[in-house]
Amino acid sequence: MSNDQRDQMIKTVRDQVPAVVELGTMLGVSGAFLVHTIATQCFKNPKQPVTATQVAAYILVATEFRKLCPNFNPLLPRMMYAFSVKDSDVAIEPMLGPAGVHALLRSTPGYRGFKLTEEFDEQGKIHAVVANIRLVDMDPFEYRAYLSEWKRPTGPWNQQPTHMLGLKALKYCASYVIAGLPVHDPEDVIEAQIIDTTPVPTKGDQLRDRMKVLNSAEAPVFDDRDQDRKAEQDKQDMEAIGKRAQADRDAKAKAKKKAAPVPDPDPTPQEQPMGFFGEGQDDGEIDERIRFGSNAFLNGHSLDDNPYPSEDDDGNPNAAHEGWRDDYEQAKAGE
Repeated sequence: MSNDQRDQMIKTVRDQVPAVVELGTMLGVSGAFLVHTIATQCFKNPKQPVTATQVAAYILVATEFRKLCPNFNPLLPRMMYAFSVKDSDVAIEPMLGPAGVHALLRSTPGYRGFKLTEEFDEQGKIHAVVANIRLVDMDPFEYRAYLSEWKRPTGPWNQQPTHMLGLKALKYCASYVIAGLPVHDPEDVIEAQIIDTTPVPTKGDQLRDRMKVLNSAEAPVFDDRDQDRKAEQDKQDMEAIGKRAQADRDAKAKAKKKAAPVPDPDPTPQEQPMGFFGEGQDDGEIDERIRFGSNAFLNGHSLDDNPYPSEDDDGNPNAAHEGWRDDYEQAKAGE
């Protein structure tokens, strides 16, 4: 229960149930403390948060018992406690512990005590317990509780059958003396399915349930091959992403190159006028012109000094031979 829920419940009960102030005054506690203590300490099966109506019902019952017995304290577990009724957020099942029964009996006018008488069968085993309560100027009240009727398959009944049977006999006998005394025990209402005893799952319970699933046969089986296949698939995915990225880059570069202006081709260089050897010409042009006869003429050679054969190996006219000759004659004519 959160603080806001608790505060809202305290306010609701305190405003709508005047007995809160009355019982709180009897016990010497504030109304807020009373409501909070009952909601958190006096209900034994809080599968869900206790409602304001259930706390109010507990306070009304406890107030009546407190009026009967000045020593009755409904905040003590051995005196009084309650269970929430199954599938209800209103009804409760109030119960009295041994201390509560004794306190109420001692406060009864004319009370002179009680007696428990055990009865055994032929094998010496407990068979029944007889409770006898005596009051002044009245015949004794008596109740006989049989083990075969009341024994429950629980730890206390299996370990202490005589003690449990005596408490049962005394409580039922006391109900003859005190009107409205709750006679049920937890075992009775659990067997009758009046209350829901399913415990509230804690974080530890949830963790244990998860561990059980992981350790069971239904737990998923982890195979190393699954990891290998996943790694291979991841590798293929990364390669595909890389290829797509490279294709995008190539397409952008191609588009950019296509959009760029194409520079005009260099104009055809003008032919340089013939000059002396090396004049107005770079080294490349000089090497080329040596093939022709102009330089031969300038250097005092004759047509017979043509270094190129008149025909190539296949008998075809040699262009270099004719070019050298033409250039030689042109240079001679220009003299």
